[in-house]
This record gives sequence, structure tokens and C-alpha cells, in this order.
Amino acid sequence: MNFILGAAGMIILLYFGTGYLPIAEDNRIKVAIWGGIALSILGAIGRYMEKAKPASGTSKKAVKSKSNVPLGRYTGGAWGDSLTWTIGGRENIYCRLVIAYNDTKDDMTARVIDVTSFTVAHTPDGEIVPYNLSAFCELRQAKRNFRADRIIECHTEADAEVTDLMGTLLAAPESVKFEGKTTILKPLKIGTMDIDYQFRAPNFRRVTITPINAAYQEKTVGQIRNKTLVFIEGFTEDKIEPQRFRISRLRGAWLPDGQTPITDLATYLLEAPQTLGSGQ
Repeated sequence: MNFILGAAGMIILLYFGTGYLPIAEDNRIKVAIWGGIALSILGAIGRYMEKAKPASGTSKKAVKSKSNVPLGRYTGGAWGDSLTWTIGGRENIYCRLVIAYNDTKDDMTARVIDVTSFTVAHTPDGEIVPYNLSAFCELRQAKRNFRADRIIECHTEADAEVTDLMGTLLAAPESVKFEGKTTILKPLKIGTMDIDYQFRAPNFRRVTITPINAAYQEKTVGQIRNKTLVFIEGFTEDKIEPQRFRISRLRGAWLPDGQTPITDLATYLLEAPQTLGSGQ
């Protein structure tokens, strides 16, 4: 409606304005109509461009998402060029997150990502916040980088909402590459245990070890996320350096008394409260 009224006004002004020119009456009407429409269209385009222009001093990245949710929720309210990379972060971690992500094309997608490392930045107020997350993306089935300031929502795999992304990343367990796969390390404080281990085929030898890490891999089967124990990292009585004991070479495990068998080693190491065993 505003466009039509504006065009009508321009036509009237042009019609009377051209009355002082040596133009035939028919041509005056044509000039007024087409000139009024053209000027109204140009004015509408100018108004649209002015609205689309970022505010002075604001980077193109510092805009709201299509859903009108401000960026920077997990980076202290700062985003885009207002964040400055700084030294810090962690490498070789494992942190599985479910996120809503607003990419550089301003498209919103739901992602399940396994973060393996992250860098940090500081805000204009000096707060240290997560910056770039390096992760395996299940949606793309490939390694991707995610800017923390573009994460709109974030939950853990257990669907708990993440309010402190930095704290969640700092608390994530370490990971290592084992036979080409990401393997998660869970610190253990369970004292000692006895195992029958095949140091050299075909013979097994029973040794007492003090585990320091249980290493496992995760895989989604249907809707279930399974954990597979891969190796135990720990000390033997005659070694000063930790060793890796592959689960595939382990024939049995016992509590420190040497008599009570551990029937489900994965549950014992990965799920049970870490207050078992002796030597605390």
C-alpha cells in the first residue's frame, strides 16, 4: 500500500512538473506514469538495502540467526570479530555433544559431534571462552570445525543441557588413536587386580597390575551407544613405565585377593563406582 501511494504521488508530481516543458499532453502522461513508477521502485530498493546493511562498527558475522536467536550464547555474548584467538584449549579429548548450529550461510542444522580438540579466545571483556571446536560430525560423516559462537543450543548425549561449554570441554576425558580409531581413556582409581595375560603366544602368565586408565571405543548400533573395552593401561610390579594390556590377549581377571573372578570386566572398569579393590 505504501508503495502504491508513493508511486501515485510521484506520478502527480511529475505530471505537473513537466507542464513547464515543451512536451505534448500524451507524452506528459506517459513520462509521469513511467517516471513515477521507476523512481518509486528505486526508492524501495534503497530502503531495503539500508535495512539490510549491518550497523556501523558491526562485522557481517555479528548478526542474528534466521531463527532470530542471537549468536554468542556459549561465548560470553560475544561473537564474530569481537572474539580474539588466544593461546589455550585442549587436544586429544573426547566430548560427544548434540548441538543446534548456525553455519556461515546462516543455515540452522542439528548435529551430533565428537569433539577431539578445541581452541579458546577472549571476549572484549577479557573472558576466556571456547573458540574453534574440531570434531567428527555424524551428519557429514567427516571431520569438521565448529565455531563455538555459532552454537545455538548444546546438550550432552544424555540430553542434559550444557550451560557451561568451557567447563564441559575442560572436564572431557582424554583420547588416543589406537589402531586408527579414537579411543577414550577413563582414569581409574581401583587399586590392584590380577590378570592372566598373553605376553608371548601361546603362553599366559598371571601378573598383578595397578590400572590407571581403561581405554574403550564407542559405536552406535541402532539407537544404542555401545562401549567396547580395548585395553587397560597400568603398571606391573617390575616396571616403572605403564604398559598397555590388550583385552584380546587377556584370558581372565581377578580381584586383589586372587580368588574372586571379575566376570564382566567392562562393567567393572567402566561402569562401577571407582572405589573397588585395594591400595587406595
